[in-house]
Amino acid sequence: MSLREPQDRLNSAKAFCRKHGIPIKGIKPLRLRFNSLFRVPAEHLVLRVHNAATAFEDVKRELDIAQHLARNSVPTPAALKGAEDVYWSGMHFVTAWEYLQPGPAPEAPEGQFGDLLRQFYIAMESFEPPLPPFAPLKDALFQVRSLSIKPEARAFLEDAIATCVADLNFCTAADAMRPIHGDAHEGNVIWVGGTGFLIDFEAVSNGSIENDIAPMIITKRRFRPDLDLESFVARVAPRIDIGAIHPAIVRARELRMVVWLAKSAKGSDDLHTEFERRLENLSNQDNTAAWVPK
Repeated sequence: MSLREPQDRLNSAKAFCRKHGIPIKGIKPLRLRFNSLFRVPAEHLVLRVHNAATAFEDVKRELDIAQHLARNSVPTPAALKGAEDVYWSGMHFVTAWEYLQPGPAPEAPEGQFGDLLRQFYIAMESFEPPLPPFAPLKDALFQVRSLSIKPEARAFLEDAIATCVADLNFCTAADAMRPIHGDAHEGNVIWVGGTGFLIDFEAVSNGSIENDIAPMIITKRRFRPDLDLESFVARVAPRIDIGAIHPAIVRARELRMVVWLAKSAKGSDDLHTEFERRLENLSNQDNTAAWVPK
């Protein structure tokens, strides 16, 4: 992200507010990476300023999915009433969402998270617009080649991604293709009064539910060993055998996480150190080393 980009994104958020008569006073960033988030306290809103490279149809599909889920009683932040269409600021697409004040997660939230995903799957059975196929490593090679990393790190990631893509092409999913969340990790749930609200529908696509289980396998391996993975899978898809999930599905998720971290690490020693730690774990095929949440 250029030095100018954060200001450009703020200007896009303010342009949205002016268009819809929303007071700008007190607007503040919640996140400035990639798809930026700005809170507008006066209206209890969050504005999502999408990455400049994001296509209109992708932004509109995300909004359509959120509205479809809300109509089917799946807990998710509501789109701003009266501003449901995607707004173009001249630099970015902007969408507006109800602000939810995050509270503490319940003890052992994975069971409730599994129930929430199950609600998502049932609701998405009636979603009519076509969805793209799930592609966990889409554009990953291009992204790696644009990173400012050591040549040996780039060579390893390029080889690992190419190998993983080839493995994914030949592995057989245990579950039928269907709409999946595509980024189903605990960070994409906002807990309010003990109720989970599902967010971030950018990666929703047609794929196997195994791809939604993979992030939680990694969460247990790398971040939270006490996670009750069996309880989560029992709520999401009880017919799936965790041990039968192809390793390439989990590997693709880990590679995606490492590439994302490398993109975010510029200017941050802590993130760069964590990137190198994860890269070393992957190159040594260490599937149990703990990772620091970022």
